[in-house]
Amino acid sequence: MFEHQADEFAVRQLGNKELYIQTLMKLERISEKENDEFDFKRKEWKETHPSFQKRINFIKDLV
Repeated sequence: MFEHQADEFAVRQLGNKELYIQTLMKLERISEKENDEFDFKRKEWKETHPSFQKRINFIKDLV
């Protein structure tokens, strides 16, 4: 819930949901890169946050 609220706030401040969606897609690509140093943090983050795709779908539904 908090992540969606933060995304909605960011989109409203930016004034461009397509640009924000592109940013989330880029972050998703970066987060999926292999890096043993961050594997534990990535796993922990995925367990506590909605997926990028869920966030993108939420943003697409914003008016």
